[in-house]
Amino acid sequence: MSANPEKIRRLAAAAALSALALSVPASSLAGQAIERVVERHHRLEIVEAVTDDVCGDVAGGEGLRSGVFTNIETGHQYITVRDNWSQFLDFETGTYSYDFDDPSIPDVSGYHYTSPLRFVFTKGQNSVFFVNQHEFLPGAPNGIRVWYRYHATWQGDLPIVEREFFKVTGCP
Repeated sequence: MSANPEKIRRLAAAAALSALALSVPASSLAGQAIERVVERHHRLEIVEAVTDDVCGDVAGGEGLRSGVFTNIETGHQYITVRDNWSQFLDFETGTYSYDFDDPSIPDVSGYHYTSPLRFVFTKGQNSVFFVNQHEFLPGAPNGIRVWYRYHATWQGDLPIVEREFFKVTGCP
């Protein structure tokens, strides 16, 4: 799947807000919740041209499944600054479709996904980043399923744990 410019823009803005939250003095983290920022978008439409295929090269080679990707997404972003920790949470659900350039490939719609992302940091300079994306692509008998998970834990500037998981099942 190709990088989504709108999603990258939103995540970059979220990272900037998280960096801003990191600038809160540690002494301020000693009390109750200091701040909570919530942003929601409903039915955000993202349209992009794609040339890749999650199932890899299929008969006919790269570009066979090129076309137009349309995503209708609902997302919620939260930034919370609390006693001893702060977090950024981004949760998205969506439905998307593909309009394939090749007229011999039937267009598809009704693909669903969920994608929570969480970044937590403490006043002791520990931080955890986690993303878990699951896509459900219709088809027989069970369709294509895509799982992506990433977890990283840092203490200060040192990475302590980093794990990544990617799995695709049900490809033709």
